Amino acid sequence: MEINLDEINKDELKYTFTAKDLNSFAKYRPISEQPSSIKDISFSVKDEDKLKLLETLMFNFNSEILKNVFGFSNYRYGQKEIVENILSKKQTLAIMPTGAGKSLCYQLPAVISKKKTIVIAPLIALIEDQVSSLKECGVNVEQLHSNQSRDELTSSWNNFKNGKSNIIYISPERLMTDHMINNLKSFEIGLFVIDEIHCVSKWGQSFRPDYEKLSKLKKIFPNSNIVGFTATADKTTRLDIINKIFDNDPKVFIKGFDRPNLSLSVYQKTNWKLQIIDFLNSRKGQSGIIYCLSRKKTEEVSSFLIEKGFYASAYHAGLDASVRKNVQNINLIFFIYKMERAQLENTSNNSHKQVGEVVLNRLLRMLCFTQKDP
Repeated sequence: MEINLDEINKDELKYTFTAKDLNSFAKYRPISEQPSSIKDISFSVKDEDKLKLLETLMFNFNSEILKNVFGFSNYRYGQKEIVENILSKKQTLAIMPTGAGKSLCYQLPAVISKKKTIVIAPLIALIEDQVSSLKECGVNVEQLHSNQSRDELTSSWNNFKNGKSNIIYISPERLMTDHMINNLKSFEIGLFVIDEIHCVSKWGQSFRPDYEKLSKLKKIFPNSNIVGFTATADKTTRLDIINKIFDNDPKVFIKGFDRPNLSLSVYQKTNWKLQIIDFLNSRKGQSGIIYCLSRKKTEEVSSFLIEKGFYASAYHAGLDASVRKNVQNINLIFFIYKMERAQLENTSNNSHKQVGEVVLNRLLRMLCFTQKDP
């Protein structure tokens, strides 16, 4: 459902909803009686009640999508005002700590909107993770990246082009080709989302030249809204982002950087192998990531841990695409298993069978997905 905000200045405002939508707005009396089948219904609103009703309707409708699609009863801190700003078609720059729910802030408006949304992300693993999560929620979403086969790329693009999906994830390198830009010009793009937007800035720690090319979007698509998200951007980086990406002053939301669930400790390296083993032995049953400064070291650490009886996998850009995808999916299986196994152990005996079936079904679904890979 979309409501044209320009209509609020007219003497009489008409809203059109489906019968399904009206289940959320039962306290408002429609002009026509609510039908038993899904069809459009219109009702009028007096001039003095327009803004109040508009705000109430939009809040109720957004809350229904939040709950029924994404499974959340309430917004997290800072999400609501960002969502509303984007739905109002205002340019937005949001700086939120990792884990604060950045993705929901643009996924919810994308699901609500009837126009097409382009989500630009820097990593294939990030794209695949978000696309998988949205599909789990029943959202039709597509992706374009180098890990896909030609048939998969064709299918994804056709689904987006034909309207089966209005949301597509893509890397900046693929987006900013002449071929892709020309194809997108034939669509009505409502929203461009730039995830990890700090990569735009030369002052940022993760500058990528292909991200800087995104500065052309505001001229190529002047009628499309542009929003950006990142977990880290100091004042200099923010100003650089605003100057390059936005054609006017965007609304900037800074929701802090603190993550109370994380702690930082620094140790002098003496014997890295012994130190890693001691660290892991004190955290048995947990999952984690070990960052290395080179591909060679990544392979060395992974091999060492496997020799010591740990389940470990190397993951870096030098691996074949099918290997990276397989590693990612296998690790996701174990993560889901551990997460839902913990839920099983914390559930009353009467619910064990039901929760156990959820664990088994999700594992089987993931295993089947993994086994499709060569």
